[in-house]
Amino acid sequence: MSSSHLPAADWISRALSLPGQSRWAEIAGNRVHYLEWGANDRPGVLLVPGFRAHARWWDFVAPLLADQFHVVAIDLGGMGDSGYRPVYSHALYAEEIAGVIEHAQLRSATVVGHSFGGIVSIGAAWRFPHAIARAVIIDSRVSFPDSDVRREGPERHAKRRYPDASSALQRFRLVPDQGGVVAPIWDHVAAHSIKQEDGAWVWKFDDACAAPGLLLPELTDAEMLQEIALPVDYICGEFSSVVPPALAQRIGRCLRNGRGPIVIPDAHHHVLLDQPLALTAVLRALLA
Repeated sequence: MSSSHLPAADWISRALSLPGQSRWAEIAGNRVHYLEWGANDRPGVLLVPGFRAHARWWDFVAPLLADQFHVVAIDLGGMGDSGYRPVYSHALYAEEIAGVIEHAQLRSATVVGHSFGGIVSIGAAWRFPHAIARAVIIDSRVSFPDSDVRREGPERHAKRRYPDASSALQRFRLVPDQGGVVAPIWDHVAAHSIKQEDGAWVWKFDDACAAPGLLLPELTDAEMLQEIALPVDYICGEFSSVVPPALAQRIGRCLRNGRGPIVIPDAHHHVLLDQPLALTAVLRALLA
């Protein structure tokens, strides 16, 4: 399913007129890219995209927060414009999150993670509570001790190659698939998902960072949530195919110090793309 071909709203043009500034940090032997908005004397917000996604997925939320916060959006290792690693793990992703908080000098940092980004944000809050003041998890499928989780070694495949950018962009899809994303947002995110390499166009992400190749943590996400003392809030989409209502309620009961599930009306899994204004309003309210 492709984008919804509705006209661009004025707020979309305004958001795109305020692009984040690219920065790089060397973290645990990898060059990690992030985008930065807002003055550094404001409270910090670190935005973490989902699996195989990149920092520019947040381009329609981050600029709307930058008048109140020092906002950073990270490319996790093996995704976006960050470098590739020989092996990926939840522990390394948590280290990247803490490392960018330090490199960007985020004050009283709130980490906001979507989907897989929310999962590794839970790990970061569990491993580095001294670096993180608060976490907000968005439509992440939290694992429980009774979850069926596969543990296998990393695997890297040859990249799929396209003769031109147009051919690659025609293959851009959301996983899971959904509608409700207007064309300007869809086109912007897709355009930043590809790069030129040896005369062809390829996806930016590294196949080897994919589950089940990702090395998993020692505890399930739910067990970590039950141990995390800092505030953790949970947001989900009303029509999410990843987090059905019963699971959202179960996740909410794991929060020691937070609110949730907070349901975004008419949102699917990719909340930051199909309901960015509603998500921004909820984040502003939570962080006020």
